[in-house]
Amino acid sequence: MDMNNSKISVIVPVYNVEAYMDRCVETIVNQTYKNLEIILVDDGSPDHCPQMCDDWAKKDSRIKVIHKENGGVSSARNAGLDAATGEFVHFVDADDWVSYDIYSTISDSLKDNELVLFSAYFINLNTTKIHPDFDFEYLDDKSVSLEKYVNGEFLYSSFNKVFSKKLIDKYSLRFNTKYSIGEDNLFNYEYLKYSDSLTVINRPLYHYDCTRDNSAWHTKNDSFFRKWYVTERIFNDVEYEWFRSGAKSKTKLKGKAVNEKHDNNPENPITDAFYYDEIICEIN
Repeated sequence: MDMNNSKISVIVPVYNVEAYMDRCVETIVNQTYKNLEIILVDDGSPDHCPQMCDDWAKKDSRIKVIHKENGGVSSARNAGLDAATGEFVHFVDADDWVSYDIYSTISDSLKDNELVLFSAYFINLNTTKIHPDFDFEYLDDKSVSLEKYVNGEFLYSSFNKVFSKKLIDKYSLRFNTKYSIGEDNLFNYEYLKYSDSLTVINRPLYHYDCTRDNSAWHTKNDSFFRKWYVTERIFNDVEYEWFRSGAKSKTKLKGKAVNEKHDNNPENPITDAFYYDEIICEIN
């Protein structure tokens, strides 16, 4: 198998995003990297999204559409995983979009790695912030990488990661449908328990839209923080004690960082004004 041309399954949960969906899908179908399987999961959307999904499938043979009853984003991602046939998997939110060269950029890194991480543009009303801005050059120990996860460096999401489908299938990994906030954290922890290699690309390749009223980063209220707190406490359910007690003696994690200069987007000037609080506390 030529990993430089591996099929990547792009899973897009779709719910009530008719104003944003075309923007998202357009950036995926027009990628410079062509070996894609694009899975649009209509999670019982009440707007015009179901028809929009079908219309996109008529335009591009790489697109699969799943129509299902509403079950939440974790349920939609799991439905996409069940249908995915690619060697690697990327999750994209339908109200966000990706750079046109995202998969070409990461394709070389897929050869020897089970996890590829990259930065993203966090787009607010007037400002844009790049996050995470990776400041490390080389990862040579699993415990080092996990410490980054625990302190919130890049634990919080799945959209800035590309996962190995083989590893997901081998360990029957799925998103926990009990939780609507923090489900990414649990999946990332569970995945990293079994991953032996990763690459970090210090370049923003994903565009996260924080301007929607119901986007996760826009709804930081008391209930939101309580859910995050509950999620942290649930880490015991995925037995993360293996990290605290024995990670340093476990198998070495091969890793490297690819640092590339990125140009500021004049339409989205990067400033320090856009700032969001850390919501992942260090686990004592």
